[in-house]
Amino acid sequence: KIMATILAPQGDTNVSIFDPSAGSGTLLMNLAHAIGANNCTVYSQDISQKSSNLLRLNLVLNGLVHSIGNVIQGNTMTDPYHKEGQQLRKFDYIVSNPPFKLDFSDDIEKLGASSNKDRFFAGLPNVPKKAKDKMAIYPLFIQHIMFSLSRKGKAAIVVPTGFITAQSGIEKRIREKLVEEKMLTTPASIFSS
Repeated sequence: KIMATILAPQGDTNVSIFDPSAGSGTLLMNLAHAIGANNCTVYSQDISQKSSNLLRLNLVLNGLVHSIGNVIQGNTMTDPYHKEGQQLRKFDYIVSNPPFKLDFSDDIEKLGASSNKDRFFAGLPNVPKKAKDKMAIYPLFIQHIMFSLSRKGKAAIVVPTGFITAQSGIEKRIREKLVEEKMLTTPASIFSS
């Protein structure tokens, strides 16, 4: 509700809202209610079929039936679904609580393809040698979200505390771009869990 209250404008109409790791859609439902169910179209993608089915049910229960066809089960990082022509679709609002750690080691080669160079501008996370399931995946989601925002788009993302304090690597490069491109309105707009 806090994220939705911060993002949602008064009187905005005909806007698109997106979550690239939607789960059952709690963040999307809160944002849709803040904007108004008739004023927005919901888009989502999640790797879990069960979560995608729950989100479809949530859309029905929350008066957003018009968005059911936009709920996609699939891997947002390797196969982003929502496009306009050959380009990734740009959204007006994005909310996300992406997975912080997940084994994406089998996908590193595909993610590192030249076609993803602009989307993953800050680089790819390292694959741990032993505990591959502890691979830090959230920096990929943050970069994907930044790439998927419309020119006047706004996003709210839950990040681990380490993102705010990292002094090097992907996290630092992401923060630098956020500042350089004036994607932050104020330092107070950054929250961490």
